[in-house]
Amino acid sequence: METEPLQATSRLKTWWQQVSWPVWTFLVTRLGLLVLVWLSLSLLPVVTGEGFWRAFPHNLFFDGWSRWDSGWYVDIAQNGYSDALQNVYLNTAFFPLYPLLIKGLQYLLGNYHAAGLLISNLALLAACVLLYKMIEERFSSDVAQKSLLLLLLNPFAFYFSAVYTESLFLLLVVLVFHFGSRRQWALSALFSALAGATRLVGLLTIIPLLYLYLESIGFNWRNLRAGVLWPALGLLGPGSYMLFQALKFGDPFLFVKSQNAPGWKEGVNLFSALDALRMTFSWNALKTGDFPAIYAAHVLAFLVGLSVLIVTRRKLPPAWWIWALVTLLVSFSVWISMGRFLIVIFPLYVGTALLFKDRQFNSLLYFSTLLLGLFAIMFSHWYWVG
Repeated sequence: METEPLQATSRLKTWWQQVSWPVWTFLVTRLGLLVLVWLSLSLLPVVTGEGFWRAFPHNLFFDGWSRWDSGWYVDIAQNGYSDALQNVYLNTAFFPLYPLLIKGLQYLLGNYHAAGLLISNLALLAACVLLYKMIEERFSSDVAQKSLLLLLLNPFAFYFSAVYTESLFLLLVVLVFHFGSRRQWALSALFSALAGATRLVGLLTIIPLLYLYLESIGFNWRNLRAGVLWPALGLLGPGSYMLFQALKFGDPFLFVKSQNAPGWKEGVNLFSALDALRMTFSWNALKTGDFPAIYAAHVLAFLVGLSVLIVTRRKLPPAWWIWALVTLLVSFSVWISMGRFLIVIFPLYVGTALLFKDRQFNSLLYFSTLLLGLFAIMFSHWYWVG
C-alpha cells in the first residue's frame, strides 16, 4: 500500500523533470515582457484619440496586451458576426474558433479581454511543453532548448501573449504534427480542422498530414487504405465557416471580400515589398529615418525565414519542412504582417538552432530580445507593428 504514493510521487517528479525547462522558460520570458510593458505604460504616453480604446485603463499590467485586432475578436465574441460596414471593414474577415473560446470563458471570468489573455497564454504554455518534447524526441534537449528560446524571444513573440490567435494556432498546429507522427490520424485531422477554423492558413496543415500518412505506408500506392481520407477532415474548419456565412449572409466567400477591404491590403504587393527592401539599404533613407522601418522588418523576416528553410532542407523532417515552406510563401501575400505570421512556423526555430553555434546563437538571441522589447512597447502604445 505504501508503494502507491511513492510511485505517484516518482511519476510526478519524472513528469516535472520533463516539463520544467519549457515551463520555467515560458514563465521567465512572459514575466519579463509583462514588467517591461507595464513600466513603459507607466512612464510613456499612449496614443489617444478616436479609435484608440483601452481594455484595462486602470490596470496597466494587462492593458497593453489588448490592441488592434484584439478589438475585432472581442467584438465578435460579444456581438457575433455582422455584414454591416464599419469604416469599410467587416468582422467576417476573422475566423471563429478564438472568439468562440473567448465567449465561453468570459462567463467564468466576467471579462472578454481577460478571457482572451488567459486563452492565449495557456495555449502558449501548452504549445511550449508539447513542442519541446517533440523537438527533443527528434533531435536533442539542446536543440529543443534553443528552439524554444528563439520562439519565445522572437522580435514578434509578444503577440503570443496578446489577445490574438497566434498562441492558439501554434498549439493546434503542434498537435497536428504530434498526433500525425504517432499515426493517430483521426486526432491529427481533428486539430487540422480546428487550425483551419482559427486561421485560413490552417488549411495548409492538410498537406503535411497527408505526407505523414503516405510516409507511414512507405509511399507505396498499393498500401493505400481508407485512412488516406483522414486529412480531408481538415477541410471542415474553413468549410464550416463558409457554410455559416452562406446561411447567414448568403455568401460563403464573404471572409475573402472582408480581408480585401481597402486599407487592410491596400498597396500590399510584390512591388511595395521590393520598394521597402530597397529603401532599407539606402544610406540616405537610413541616415534620415525617412523609410518604413517596420515594413522593412517584415520583408527581412520573410527573407531570413526563407533562407533558413533553404539551408536546412535536409536537416528538418520532410513534413515539417514542407509545411513551413508552404505556409511561409502563402503568408507573404500579406507581407506587411509577415513577422507575426512567421512566429508560428516552428520548424524555422529548429532550423536556426541547428545552424548556429553557441556564441553565434547567443548574439542572435541578444539582438532578437532587444527587438522584442522595442516592438512590445510599440504595440502596447498603439503603434502599428504587424
